[in-house]
Parts: sequence; structure tokens; C-alpha cells
Amino acid sequence: MKKLNKLSFLAVIAWLMMSCTSPQNDITLGLVVHFSFNGSAVDAMHPDKKVNVDGAILRADRFGNPFSACFFDGRLSTISLDMELPAMEAEKSISWWYLSESKPPYTEENSAENMLVLVDTTSGIGIQFGFRSVWYKTKGFDTWEWGGGTFLEADYPEFGQWHHCVYTYNGETHQFFIDGKMQASSTEKAKKGVPNQLMFGNYPGGDQYFKGMLDEVRIYNRAINLEEIDILYKDESDKTISAEAAKMEPVKIILDTDFGDDGDDLLSLMMLHYMQDNGECEIMAVGQANSNRESPGAIDVINTWYGRPNIPIGIVKSEVHGIADQYSTMLIEDYPDLWNLDLDNIPDAVDVYRQVLADAEDKSIIFVVIGFKKNMMELLKSEPDDISPMTGVELVKQKVKFISDMAGYYPKPPNPDTYEPFNFGIAPQGTAKYYVENCPVPILFAGIRTGAIKLAGPLRKMDTPGGRAIEQKLAHDGGWGKSIEDYQAAFDCVSVLVAVRGPDAYFYVKTGCNELDKRGVNDFNYDKDCGHSHVDAVDRKVDFDVIRDIMDDMLVAEPINNSMLK
Repeated sequence: MKKLNKLSFLAVIAWLMMSCTSPQNDITLGLVVHFSFNGSAVDAMHPDKKVNVDGAILRADRFGNPFSACFFDGRLSTISLDMELPAMEAEKSISWWYLSESKPPYTEENSAENMLVLVDTTSGIGIQFGFRSVWYKTKGFDTWEWGGGTFLEADYPEFGQWHHCVYTYNGETHQFFIDGKMQASSTEKAKKGVPNQLMFGNYPGGDQYFKGMLDEVRIYNRAINLEEIDILYKDESDKTISAEAAKMEPVKIILDTDFGDDGDDLLSLMMLHYMQDNGECEIMAVGQANSNRESPGAIDVINTWYGRPNIPIGIVKSEVHGIADQYSTMLIEDYPDLWNLDLDNIPDAVDVYRQVLADAEDKSIIFVVIGFKKNMMELLKSEPDDISPMTGVELVKQKVKFISDMAGYYPKPPNPDTYEPFNFGIAPQGTAKYYVENCPVPILFAGIRTGAIKLAGPLRKMDTPGGRAIEQKLAHDGGWGKSIEDYQAAFDCVSVLVAVRGPDAYFYVKTGCNELDKRGVNDFNYDKDCGHSHVDAVDRKVDFDVIRDIMDDMLVAEPINNSMLK
């Protein structure tokens, strides 16, 4: 009996020891924030809390999984949310993965890059993590107090590789770890207070943007221990591949546009250039879908402004007229040094498209069609030639992944008999119908009601080609009555956004078959599958102002390859 009691006593002691120690190695214990970035920028601990995503985009993570880490462009991108975080004087831990391609080329003495910031700007308390210039007289990879001194400093780890970072504070000592090894420790006292805002990529109201990737950001309300740091590092690094191998290939874009008719075509081209600056896409060609003779020169002005004067440009070879030119003539007259085309001998857009497709890898091209459909119909009807032995349909089927097209009212216009289909209707009758019915690849349509997103308020104030062009268009009202007022309706810009970044972060996608009559009036049939889908303003996942701010930030960003700005 005594032996049994002794065994029972030892078993109880063992169970108690396990109960006391095992939770300390539970990496979910005390977790108050977790951004995994797996398909969305959502805090898994507070999935219903609004997260403000401003220009940050999802890319492949360190395992090569697409759309599973977040990229910050170093110019505009941030993510923020308002929430109560662990107090400055309280225990806490912050764990994250990051990738920075190269050492920051600081141009100002007090430059910095903020990866993560926990702050209450009203009370003036907070903690910041990131890189700082030599002006601060630190090693460079720092942890510092909002408006105050440095808590911790560490040497830069190798650039161009993913690294795991952990900051801990146990109420007395700050510690900083990189890839499982402690790099710094201090007992600096922090101001008391409770941060109420979390920001990635910058600090609130600042201009010290981080350029690079973040993933698996966790915040705890306790100081995690060495074993847990080791678990977070090793369990999440064993399958890490090289940063180069994990990169997502830029989306290859052909833009078919009625440039000059409305301001959204101008803005769409500018957005594509911004996203190419970001490594998100590559503009392979631009085709003019109306007969505006000056527009290819104006397109060249914008391309050259962004440092890309050699993008192939074509034009529709039949008479297709929209509304009067709004800004193309102004661009070629006011910026003669930014274009170098013979406007009387612009290549046929169909020939340009066939050449790009013939040279492309299979399923590598996305068409963004934001104008009239004559070029697309003629491409599909094109026969084998010196460029390619394939027909247009065969080329599109083999080389194009999908088409993002701005046209239509979904599911159908309220008054079909009197509705003017514009993008579906300006070209000769039956053009759009032929293109939609004979296209061998999926088409994602953006509806006309996306025009409820208003853009270019900040851009029109800028003395740049884009700023001056949109100002002229808006100042003359573009022939649209007073419906646009001080802003440009987004329209085409939505098709650009969903082509490059995908629709899922912004809209609910509905599938079916877009059926057109000869005039181009559409009726979307949800019960039939012919490879069509659509997005529309009424089916959005985020507020208009979120999409507007993302686009407006792109439009005001300086080109990174423009020698005129250096």
C-alpha cells in the first residue's frame, strides 16, 4: 500500500511539473496579434477588426507560397490598425520574419526604415523596430522609443535573405534575437503608457518607409522563453528556400486602351507603371483602341516619363471614334522631348499583339482591355502570317492566361433598350459580341458602377505630365456634364488593379456567361458557364475609400527610373 502511494505521489508530481512547464512552450499562449498574411492582411486574433491596407501587397513567402507574405515598397506602403496593445512597461514579445534586398541607400542624415511600430501618438509613447542611418550612431538594426532613445542596436544581418526577429521584454530587460541568437540586451526604462495603434511599413504621419517583405508577425503579452524563440525560428525556417527562388514573377501585361477619351485610361497606364516599378508587372505593349491620331504620342510621353520609352505601341487600323480628345494633344505639344514616334506610321495594334504573343511563354500574358473592342476582334480573326504560323485564336488560347476587361453593367442594365454600352458599343455593331463569344480564354469583366470610386484629387495638383493631363480633362469636364465634378471615376483602373493584384482582396467575383446583343448591351447569365466572371462596386469587400487611397497613392508616386527627377 505504501508502494502504491509512493507511485501515485510521483505520478502527481510529474503531472504537475508538466502542467507548469509545457504551457511555457506553447507559442499560442499570450498571443494577442497574429498576421500570417496567408491570402489576406487580417489579424487572426481579431478577424473582424478593420485593417487599413495602404499600398502593401501580398507576394510569395519564404517557402515560395504565392500571396503569403506582405511586400512594402519603401515609398507609400503601410498596414495599420487601431487596438490596445501591451503596455510599454508590461511584459511583451514581438516575433516577425522579414526580407530586405539591400542595405538602405540613405539620402538624409536622420533617415530610417520602420518595419513595425506600436504607438499612442497622442500620449507620445511607443516602440519602433527597423533600420536607421549612421546619423543615429548605432549599429543600424535598432529598437527605439517613440521620440526617445535607443533600447537595442544590432548589426545588419545578411541582405537578400529572410531573417527571423524576436524582441522580448520581461519588465526589466529588453532582448533582441535574430535567427534564434541573441544580438542585444539592455535595461533601459521605457515611458509608461499603452500603445493603441499598430503600423507596419512606416510610423504614423511619417515618411520613413520600409522597403521589403514582412511575414508571420506575432505580438504576445508575455516574454516568451528561449525554447519558444527556437521553436518559432526552426519550425518556420526548415523549408525556407532562397529569396530569389521565392520571388513571384511579374505579371506580363498588354494594355488595350482608348487613351485620350477619358481620364481613367491615363490613370490606368500610370498605375501599371507604378506596379512595374514595384516589380509586380511588366508592360509588354500598349494598343490604342480608337482612331485618335495623337494618342500614341501621348502614351509615349507617359511611358518615357516613367523611364520606359521602348514599350511597343500600336493603333487600331480602322476608324473607331469615341468622344473628343481630352489631353493627348496637350501632352505631345507640352512634352516634345518625351516622345519620338512617327504618328503617321504607327504599327497596327494587331501586329504588335501578335508579335508579343508569338514571343511569349505559354499562358504568361494578361490582356487588360479598357477601350473599344475592335483590336480584340481583329486579333481573334487574324490569320497566320510572317509573325506566327498560328491564327489569332490559337495564339490567344496558348499564350494568354486571362483577360481583364472594363465594360458592361451587371447583371444587366436597368433599361436595356435605351442603355448606351460605350466600351461594348462604340466600335461597329457586333464587334464586342464577336470578341466576347469567340475569346478562347477566361474574361474577368469590371462593371460600369466601379465609376463610383473617385480618383485623382491629389494627382491633379501636381506639375507632372499625368497631373497636368488629368487637370485639363477635369477642368474641361470631359464632355460628361458635371457628373464627375472634381474627381475622375475609376472605371478602367479597377480592371488594372484586379489584373495585376487579383480581385479577391477587393471584390466578390461572380461567374457565368456574359451575353451581348448586337448593340453590345449585356445580360450576365449566372446559370451558364462560358469562362466569364465579373466584379462590381456593389459586390466589393472593402470600402470605396480603401480602393481609392490605394490607387491615388500609386498615381502620385514618383517614377523610380525617371532621370528628370534625379
